[in-house]
Amino acid sequence: MKMNDLISRQAVIDILDKWILRAKHPCNKSQYNSGEIDAYESVMCDIEELPPVEPERKKGHWIVKEEDWRKQLEWDECSECGFATTKQYNFCPNCGADMRDDK
Repeated sequence: MKMNDLISRQAVIDILDKWILRAKHPCNKSQYNSGEIDAYESVMCDIEELPPVEPERKKGHWIVKEEDWRKQLEWDECSECGFATTKQYNFCPNCGADMRDDK
């Protein structure tokens, strides 16, 4: 298991929700005590309040190309995926590479 993987906040809350519902079910009352249920409900609240994480983006740069086709046309290519465009964006529209330090 990778410890630095980003996971869905909602997926974690859903898992805790299932655990709490199972623990509160009358058939399972002998297995769980109210302190455990309170602890998991508290953890769920803490998870809901955590700030979102910005996924790490790969860094790239625009490679300026020129192509002679009836008239001179200048275009840029993403260094990460090769996406070609006539406009330089802050992020590659194809792969999401961060181009901001390129300018």
